[in-house]
Amino acid sequence: VPVSASLGKTGLRIRNGAIYSPYSGYACSNFTTSSGAGETEDYVVNIVAQPSHDLGAVAVITPSNGAVFCANQVDTITAKVYNYGSSAESNFYVYATYTDSAGVSNTIYTKYTASLASATSDNVYIGTINPPYGGKYKLKIYTVLASDTIVFNDTSYSSLTLTTLPILPSVISDTVCRGASEAVVGVQNMPGIKFQWYSSPTSFAPFTTDTTVTVPYPTKDSLLYVAAVDKSGCISNRVPVSVSVQNPPVVNIGPDVTM
Repeated sequence: VPVSASLGKTGLRIRNGAIYSPYSGYACSNFTTSSGAGETEDYVVNIVAQPSHDLGAVAVITPSNGAVFCANQVDTITAKVYNYGSSAESNFYVYATYTDSAGVSNTIYTKYTASLASATSDNVYIGTINPPYGGKYKLKIYTVLASDTIVFNDTSYSSLTLTTLPILPSVISDTVCRGASEAVVGVQNMPGIKFQWYSSPTSFAPFTTDTTVTVPYPTKDSLLYVAAVDKSGCISNRVPVSVSVQNPPVVNIGPDVTM
């Protein structure tokens, strides 16, 4: 709506046609006879004065609507916020609430400390979510400003689907005597599943993808970690696999004797 538009009720016409024409200046012309298909819709709109304070979350930027992620994968939440009011706004809050199919909700939020000028927008990073379970989730983004009494444009919605994680791998640990040349640990094979081995619970990259791992000349108890990876690339939580080093038994047959 142009800033110069008069306040009050006025007509609004929306048109389209199978053959594009520049409709500006031809609001009453008939474009449907030559193209054979078209539509004209008329509305009455009420143009009111711009409010002093009116924020709105106009779109969910990330994740995109209908996005599919793996459960336990970190997802970034970003929203487009628009200032419909005549006053610049700052120090307001933007919330994100995600709800699973059972109705369980979690909320994160951020405080916008910059200045958002009138009739401008900004993409606001709200935070990250990490839902642990698969299924469909609803995402609601909304602004909170005490002086904003116009609430119909405060909220935007989106949805996402989380793929259920694969079953945790069944591990095989190993116990060896001190001085042994090697210890061998592994996992039981599962159809359609690959494995990734890590040296710690927080290691970034796996060091092998085999079903067994050989530890040469172990000298002390230690832990390795393995995760299952399904065909969609979803990775399970890491499971510890132990290498235990035991002292050999002490043999004592008593003092020497002479027969």
